[in-house]
Amino acid sequence: MLVSLLCVTILTAMLGLASSQMSSLNCDSVPPSLWCSSQEMAKTCGFDALCNKYLEANQEKALQKLFGGCVLHPRVQRFGKLVKTELLPFGNADLENGNVVCSHGSLECQVDSLEVCAINYLDEPFHFVYCLEKKMGVKNSFKKALKKCFRNLAIPLETARKISECSQSEIGAELRKKTMDRIKEMNQKAMDMFLGWHLMVSAWKVLST
Repeated sequence: MLVSLLCVTILTAMLGLASSQMSSLNCDSVPPSLWCSSQEMAKTCGFDALCNKYLEANQEKALQKLFGGCVLHPRVQRFGKLVKTELLPFGNADLENGNVVCSHGSLECQVDSLEVCAINYLDEPFHFVYCLEKKMGVKNSFKKALKKCFRNLAIPLETARKISECSQSEIGAELRKKTMDRIKEMNQKAMDMFLGWHLMVSAWKVLST
């Protein structure tokens, strides 16, 4: 207990230092996890260049889906090692009397349900979601597009069955509610535009050369 209180006291003191006190700070004793905890500390200790890169990389972007102007897939292909892409297939849907209502009708709800289940069961769901959106974009029916993507991406039959069953079950409904909660948590202004969006969360990552 004493150790915990001592750590909290030290951390509070470090973060609460006024600008005039920063000059006396022993920068060598500041752990990396605190380098970007305040602008004053970063500047005084010479961490500001690294912190600026870190803060710039760690941003959350809401990106549109299902519309012709979306260029998310090539961006992920090109920068996939530098960013973490979080797919939230829910758009501006909402709950009414316990039921999910989608801005583009029941088909969009079906697709979203299938996608949240695919995200749950697949290790790398991005390519599947992209495939499904693309196939439907060239006037394939939902069922036809789904079969093509399962086949083209060599999704195991058992996994495909689980995804399909999930999308029509309580598990799928629960996953959709969690997705909705996540979107509300992000509080993106773009979500208020009544469009379908994917949320792209950047992450700083050092690559070996």
